[in-house]
Amino acid sequence: LSGEPVLKYNAVIKYYGYVEPGEDDYGNTVYGRQRFPFRNLIMILNFAITLLTTWGTQQLFRRYPHLLKYDFWNVESESMAVNPVTPSTPPERKKSRDETQLHN
Repeated sequence: LSGEPVLKYNAVIKYYGYVEPGEDDYGNTVYGRQRFPFRNLIMILNFAITLLTTWGTQQLFRRYPHLLKYDFWNVESESMAVNPVTPSTPPERKKSRDETQLHN
């Protein structure tokens, strides 16, 4: 929809700074191109929508647990059942030959 000069597609959605298609000085067809960084804008919008959707569904399932029956990927029930990790002492390390010789 934003056009691609390499593939010879003109844009349907024209952002600020769009260069209209036409002909150059030699009569060759020049396809329209975007000067606005629309790919970056679309990437940022996609990221924001993904974060908002994830946060919204998480809040929905946590506030209304009876709706967990609609969690068809069973994601929320798995994330709520996380067991805390208890710290443990590390196993004793065997001393190397060099360390035993230093202490003797």
